[in-house]
Parts: sequence; C-alpha cells; structure tokens
Amino acid sequence: MIAALAGRGEVVFSDELNHASIVDGCRLARAETFVYRHGDVEHLAWGLREAGGRAGLVVTDGVFSMDGDVAPLAELAELARRHRCRLMVDEAHATGALGPGGRGSVAAAELSGEVDVMVGTLGKALGSYGAYVCAGAELTELLVNTARPFVFSTAPAPPALAAAQAALELLEAEPQRVERLRANAATLREALRAEGLAAGGATQIVPVEVGEAEPAMALCETLLERGVFAQGIRPPTVPPGSSRLRFSAMATHDPAELRAAAHQAGAAARELGISPPALLAA
Repeated sequence: MIAALAGRGEVVFSDELNHASIVDGCRLARAETFVYRHGDVEHLAWGLREAGGRAGLVVTDGVFSMDGDVAPLAELAELARRHRCRLMVDEAHATGALGPGGRGSVAAAELSGEVDVMVGTLGKALGSYGAYVCAGAELTELLVNTARPFVFSTAPAPPALAAAQAALELLEAEPQRVERLRANAATLREALRAEGLAAGGATQIVPVEVGEAEPAMALCETLLERGVFAQGIRPPTVPPGSSRLRFSAMATHDPAELRAAAHQAGAAARELGISPPALLAA
C-alpha cells in the first residue's frame, strides 16, 4: 500500500515504533522516508513543514505492537489535512479490541470516514489469515491496479475468508467481548504492577520491560515451564536495552488466570534476580 501511495519525489512520514511491515513498505516505496519520534506530533509537524509540497503520506500503527499504546490519531489526522497529504492507519492490533464494537482505533478516535486508508489483518483478534484495506472507491481502484504485492499475490483461501467472516459476525453479535477484553487487560496490568513489575501499555498488549536480552529470554523460558506464555521480545524487534516480555490478554481469559500468571511472573523475576527497569521500587 505504501509503495502505491507514495512515489518518487514525495515523502512518507512514519512513526519510529511502527511495525516492521510498515518499515519494509517504506523501504519498497521510491519516496523519501521521514521517521518521526514515537507519538511526537510536534516532530511530525516540523517534518511536514520541511517537506512542503513533497508531503505524500503519514503512516502509523493504531495500536503499537510492542508497547501496547495508541497513536494520537486526532492530531495526526489534523496535520495530514493541513498539509494536504494522506493518512494511513494500520489497525492490526486494534480490530476487535478498540472502539465501539471493536471497530478499531480510528472508530475509537471518532474519525470514521476521515482517514484515507485503513489496513488490518484477518488474524489477531479475528483468528484467521490474510489482510484487508479500507479506502474510498477511487483510491481502492488505484490500489487494485497499482499495488504490486496485491497484484502479484494469490487470493486468500475460501476457508480463511469464511473463518474471518464468522469472526466478524460473532464480534458484531457479541460486542461485550470487547469490553471483557478491556477489563481483562486492566486486570492483568494491575496484577503485574502489584507484583512489582513495570507493566506498560494501554490495551490488550501488556509489555513488561526487562532491559537486556538474556534475562528477558530467561524469564520467558521460566514462565513457559510454569504454564505461562509471555513472549520474550529482543533486538532487532526492539532497540537494544529494551528487551521485554509481551503479555497478551484475551477476552476468554478468566481474571483469576491473569492474576495467577502475574504472580508467577513476579515470583520468577525475583528468583532470577532481575533488577530494574523490570522491577518497580517498593
């Protein structure tokens, strides 16, 4: 999508913590890339002013996959309008998790119809495979005919599409699942903090920063042995010195399960002698 929407002589503006797929999209485009500091709308505004008429596309995750925080979409949309460039939002981790009925971060920010391009996955919350793009009719026609990875890809298999459709119907019929997911994420975050772990994020993605890669992976393996899956994340996925565990809450979790997992995480961290920033001061 990025390569189709920004060409030679234009500039793509990308948040520094955007997902690797967005980073690769910027590399495939023939446009120049300006990486703005994470969530820093003033830095983005400066870059847009410097680019002048070359500003082509602002692209951001709606929910950031490693930090679990939400992009400042209202400010990004206002800047994109002011500088007459498109705004693209990746809803991969927001679909089924944010907004009314799980419609995503754009809907949560009350910007439906004001974002030029929304992309997302049929995986994650929907539990299937494949991806989607939402845009106006003219822009969709442009993408269908010029987005090379789409033109030269095979369509998703019918069972995958049927599974995604069923998941969307379930989400529409049972919007309380979204509220339960939010409540479970809050429970997990609070329980981890009660164990002295610096749990971050504002969504169902709950990172616990450890620091160096070796203790982070040791903590991950220890928790796996105790029946808790908290993905160890290390460079190059995250910058050096910011390795972490990434907990992911689900709507189907029981609050007691989440508290038990947090207790195991706290106990394992203490046994391994992991020091700040993972452990908060008492």
